[in-house]
Amino acid sequence: MLFENLPHYVDVFRVSYTQDSTGSDVEAVAGTPYAADEPAWVQALSSREQTIYQSRNQEVTHKIYIRSNVGLKLSDVLTAKNGDNVDCPYNGVRFKFIAFAEATAGIGILWKALVKVNQESQS
Repeated sequence: MLFENLPHYVDVFRVSYTQDSTGSDVEAVAGTPYAADEPAWVQALSSREQTIYQSRNQEVTHKIYIRSNVGLKLSDVLTAKNGDNVDCPYNGVRFKFIAFAEATAGIGILWKALVKVNQESQS
């Protein structure tokens, strides 16, 4: 896969938190993405990668390669979308951003976002 031809898209949303009447945090995902239709490639982690992150007590389920630095912050939500000519197997799934990992690709650079399925904000 060439990094200039990533098959999927993601929309990136900022998350804020408020407190309910019991004092528990309530997640509020912004209604408008701050980065829309970013070229991406959404992939599930391999079993080897899952073992590595589990041994570090990190809840990572997927990786999303992105062509540019969109200014991700912890807990941002990325929504996977179909590409122009390629269906994304995770179309409509919301992922919570956990961390970045190094992902140089020859002479190009890809941003590899480590994410987990965001159960709180599935619509």
